[in-house]
Amino acid sequence: MVAKPRLESKNFFDDEAFQVMQNLMQENFGRFLKIYINSTTELIQKIESNLNKNIVDSNVVIAAHTIKSSSLQIGAVYLSDLAQEFESIAAKNCDKVNTSEQKQLMNLKNEMISSFAEVKKILSKKNAR
Repeated sequence: MVAKPRLESKNFFDDEAFQVMQNLMQENFGRFLKIYINSTTELIQKIESNLNKNIVDSNVVIAAHTIKSSSLQIGAVYLSDLAQEFESIAAKNCDKVNTSEQKQLMNLKNEMISSFAEVKKILSKKNAR
């Protein structure tokens, strides 16, 4: 499992990646952040709903993959790492998850929720500047 970095750690949020995306998107950056936050919220809810029903299928794998990619673009490195680990476990065990793997996926999902809450705070502070 991914070791949890401290929030101050460079491994939690990449300011340089954030700046690159901000420069690339320019006046559309605020809209981009809203889309990222809304879609990531929906994807995490989809993962949570499916896990609560003991469903680990391609939809869950795709949701994790999307979180992984979009979070990395915005600089949310730790959230991306968590989503990558989740995706890897879910993809290997699609439709045949045992109790141990289910527990791992639930723990990763919970950590993604916590990490995403912190990422939203960071993005809010950075976007306010």
